[in-house]
Amino acid sequence: MKSILAAGLAVLALMCVTPAWAQQAAGNASAENRALARRVVDITTPDFDKQILAHMREAVAEARLAELDPEVGRWMEKNAGPMLLPHMRQFMEEIIELYARRFTSEELGAMVAFYETPLGRAIADKQVSIGIETGGLIEPLMQRYAEDLFKKLCDEIDCGAAGAGNGSSAKSTRR
Repeated sequence: MKSILAAGLAVLALMCVTPAWAQQAAGNASAENRALARRVVDITTPDFDKQILAHMREAVAEARLAELDPEVGRWMEKNAGPMLLPHMRQFMEEIIELYARRFTSEELGAMVAFYETPLGRAIADKQVSIGIETGGLIEPLMQRYAEDLFKKLCDEIDCGAAGAGNGSSAKSTRR
């Protein structure tokens, strides 16, 4: 069951990384839209690197790795955040491209104008931490979904030895 679950989680992760709505955005964005989109993303993710590094420090501390293995704990404290940053920066570049393709120059200009106001800045200051917290909510949800999905699969279709122990005795041998 674990190998099937792992494969399923990999498929689900790919589905999350490339949602269908992102695939629907057609064509290339203009240079003007890219510049405006970059400005929107820059304004709405203030202190991005600092917030990501702080989140990773908290996550490593919460995991209490140093209690399990001091050497691993020290290594993770030193490396987890800095190693995540390039990946997150690439993610932000993809968001910029998505915004540039999805929104018109007029819409992006309106976003920039709003986010440059005091109220817009106050909202933007909270968005990165809310995004991080939202990501933390999605992970267990996807785990529960994958477990439910593959339990049902193995209840209805013989998963072989990998599906043993899932509580189902009558399984189809259909493949």
